[in-house]
Amino acid sequence: MIRFLVNKAAMVFTFSVLIVVAGIMSYINLPRESAPEIKQPYVFISTVYPGVSAKDVENLVTRVLEDEINGVDGLLEISSSSQQGLSFIYTEFASDISVETALRRVQQRVDRARPLLPNDVEEPVVQELSSSSFPILIISLSHKDGLAIIDNTAEDLEEELRRVQGVLDVEIAGNLERKVIIEIDPVKLSYYNLSMDDVSGAVQIANAAIPGGILKSQARTYSIAINSEIRTPEQFENIMVQSGDISVPLNKIGSVSFTYDEPETYSRFNGKPAITLSLTKRSGQNIIRIVDQVKALIDSLQTGFPQGTTVNYVYDESEDIRLIISDLENNMFSGFLLVLLITIIFMGFVNSLFVALAIPFSMLLSFTILQLMGITLNMVVLFSLILALGMLVDNGIVIVENIFRHSTMGKSQRDAAIDGTSEVAAPVFTSTLTTCLAFFPIIYMPDVMGDFMAYIPITVIVVLSASLFVALTINPVFCSRFLKVSDSRGAFKMGGGRLYNWMMDRYDKWLRKSVRKSSLVLLVAFTIVILGFVLYMLFGKEAIFFPSLDPSEIIVTVEMPQGTPLEKTDSIVKVVEKISQKVPSSLKNIQVTSGRSGEDDIFSGMGEEYNQGFVRLTLKEFKERHIKGKTTIAALKREFSSFSGANIEIREREAGPPSGHDISFDVIGDDYSVLGMYADSILTILRNYPQLKLIETDFEAAKPELNITIDRKRAAFYNLNVQNIASTVRTAINGSVIGEYRAGEDEYDIVLRYTSPYRNSVSDVQRIYIVDNDGVRIPLTAVAQVDNRSAVGIIRRRNFQRSVGVWADFFEDIQEKRSIEAQVDSLVYNMNLPFGYRIGEGEGFEMREEATTFLLQAFVIALFLIMVVLVAQFNSIGQPFIIMISVFLSIGGVLWGYFLTGQVFIVIMSGIGCIALAGVAVNNCIVLVDYTNKRIASGDSPEEAIINAGKTRFRPVILTAATTVLGLIPMAFGVSLDIHPSSFGIQFGSEMSNFWTAFAWAMIYGLSFATIMTLIMVPCMLSIYYKWSGRKKRG
Repeated sequence: MIRFLVNKAAMVFTFSVLIVVAGIMSYINLPRESAPEIKQPYVFISTVYPGVSAKDVENLVTRVLEDEINGVDGLLEISSSSQQGLSFIYTEFASDISVETALRRVQQRVDRARPLLPNDVEEPVVQELSSSSFPILIISLSHKDGLAIIDNTAEDLEEELRRVQGVLDVEIAGNLERKVIIEIDPVKLSYYNLSMDDVSGAVQIANAAIPGGILKSQARTYSIAINSEIRTPEQFENIMVQSGDISVPLNKIGSVSFTYDEPETYSRFNGKPAITLSLTKRSGQNIIRIVDQVKALIDSLQTGFPQGTTVNYVYDESEDIRLIISDLENNMFSGFLLVLLITIIFMGFVNSLFVALAIPFSMLLSFTILQLMGITLNMVVLFSLILALGMLVDNGIVIVENIFRHSTMGKSQRDAAIDGTSEVAAPVFTSTLTTCLAFFPIIYMPDVMGDFMAYIPITVIVVLSASLFVALTINPVFCSRFLKVSDSRGAFKMGGGRLYNWMMDRYDKWLRKSVRKSSLVLLVAFTIVILGFVLYMLFGKEAIFFPSLDPSEIIVTVEMPQGTPLEKTDSIVKVVEKISQKVPSSLKNIQVTSGRSGEDDIFSGMGEEYNQGFVRLTLKEFKERHIKGKTTIAALKREFSSFSGANIEIREREAGPPSGHDISFDVIGDDYSVLGMYADSILTILRNYPQLKLIETDFEAAKPELNITIDRKRAAFYNLNVQNIASTVRTAINGSVIGEYRAGEDEYDIVLRYTSPYRNSVSDVQRIYIVDNDGVRIPLTAVAQVDNRSAVGIIRRRNFQRSVGVWADFFEDIQEKRSIEAQVDSLVYNMNLPFGYRIGEGEGFEMREEATTFLLQAFVIALFLIMVVLVAQFNSIGQPFIIMISVFLSIGGVLWGYFLTGQVFIVIMSGIGCIALAGVAVNNCIVLVDYTNKRIASGDSPEEAIINAGKTRFRPVILTAATTVLGLIPMAFGVSLDIHPSSFGIQFGSEMSNFWTAFAWAMIYGLSFATIMTLIMVPCMLSIYYKWSGRKKRG
């Protein structure tokens, strides 16, 4: 194959040009995202049931749907929350179930359950949960003279934005929603002996378009439409409301207004009232392109906005993506320069260029493959490219160095390329395969964390496969045409100079001494490695699960008692807003929402509570952030530590996938108030530990509720049913939508309710009359008892049982985590609980436990797969075992590095780094052992073969390790060359470097230590192996 390619050089050159062109086009067209698009088989069902208490929502909606969904194939877990007016159910399916299949199965079960739900419940909405469900751009519109001036502008802009290619949906919030509001005076209604149903029926009849059939004439056919739709709001006042012989115009018993409804939220941006529009994108679309198109559209439309309209971008994910890509491009280019520099030092300028061919060709070929696979360019993929940067030149180094060595033997360029490549093709292929196999198990990491991290192995495998293709096809052909070697300058051309010669001389002496005293050297070496394990276990810092970054966004949650009116909630939120602005911070902007929306998730805006507010502090970019986000959080906590009037929670927006909590419990049982009581007891235990932060529970205290207990016997006596009574009360107090008013292309709800003075107190409810089928008016108090009481605001369930979650996290750099966890567990699990109640591990704990267990299993699987390949390659058990020792050495190096530098082992990042090391560390050993076998086969004695193999492979071994390490140095130190013209210079520190630094350092420590030990220990182990084999043969 190598000979064929060398002979068909023109074909290879043409294909190389094709790779370059296709790669550049793919890089330009690859969709950009800040994080991978995650499509786990998660499906949620949201059902709105206006005006109904949490307990009734649970019984009438949530449990009905849960019972029907239970038993769906592939269902792993189901959790739910029921609150006033809203049921929300969240389902998780097995990872081998596609999102589309899970969505279809749940939808079928929900459709089957629909007849069992109350008639007046809204249609359940079944949706998948993916990263595309979250906004990519949030736009704020404000005006100095109020929101009414820009309300229509915002709605028109919403329609324009929906037409932008790639935009999935646009949600508008803070706008003033116009409605036709019909308010009835109950005293006048009673005077005329009419009911709310009479009013509703009259409006629906008067405002209808009724088909009148078809008129067929000899000339043509006409469809007949009898249109009685109301054209102006004033016409509603003249509608005649009838009951029996009574007929009165609507304006005699109430009023009609076409006005803005009572606000459900208040929104402000930098202290000014604002309307916000949130954009979500379609799956696989390029965020940067979409945002650029949206901004261009707004710029073109802005001249038509009312004068004085201010447009701000509250959140712009494209900015984050540009920063991430810029940061990672800088790291990649800096790593490339370091890799190129080290290859020039050790191989000379000309030869280093042939090695460097692997970088652009492999990267460009990888971009083409990634685009074909539908993978976006995001922070995980870009980091994977940096990780692979140093590794992808390894194959090129081994092959070019061997071609050069054959050239110095006097062979022609063509023969040297063929023989040099053929000699090392097998170990090069095996080395690449073992590295890919080490990464391969990570693809199957479970849950959202697995979806997030799976892009590392996928990208690395693609890049290494591309580098193998380039090394075995393009490198030999270019060397056969352009590699020049002369006797006088051959040594110089291979580079290294005095430094390399000095290193080689020292290595030669150490190697000969070590081989002669193999047993002693191995004893000392293994002692050093084991000592690294012991020292880290005894004195190293305790591991953490996921990296903690400096936050770019801080969210202050204000929670009032349930039942608090919107205006009162907003008054407290304004105080919190002012305090937050005064706290020292690198503040970019501040966005505030009071009411039932504003949380940074897709479920905000649901439900009927107005007791929460959110103050979102967006900080400046990392490079411009003079005051760290963590410093601001600490200052905010001090300011609000003694705040009275509301519960204040301060948290940061998490980067990366959800990673659970350090400590978490679930209290499970039947009575929700009892669950809350024991949750409070656990909170008390946790608050005794100053090492813990974010000590929280999802239990919400009881809210005031007006309980109407219907006497069914008395209701039956008056010929009334529960539905009729509930409908009348809900319409009178909350209002019911009884139709739509069309004005041009716009549609507005028609809302029917009591006039304001008759729907504001408990006595108003007690004075409601229910009208039976005969028109007889019965007081509500005749068939029901009205009481004030407290009721649970939100009822949460997990796997069909009521449960309350409690959790906490450790502050950074806390070293007694295990001891505290053991103490907390002992106190919590030894609590005396009533029969039927229990405390279990929380969802966050299960997530971490599952991820940690998987990493250990993946490590073992990776070792097994590598061992299988090595046994097949060497047809031996002994030599593969020697090679696998390098994995043990690399892990020892990681622990020595973390111990000496005082760094923290991060389970996810450092753990995946150790798994990757399993494949990378064995590469040099494979080449070393393979060449030793070749020397013995050519007639060398075992000792001569070992020493010659060590000396011959010294350069590629050092180079391949150095290039991988140097490729990660910019990421590890957070220092890189900024190559972008607008900010050219040296960049110190970056957000992404902090995120990936643990992974980079694990690779650097492990590979550096393993390489040094490999150059000595593998020859020593081979020496003992051949001596033992020789004795066995003689025996």
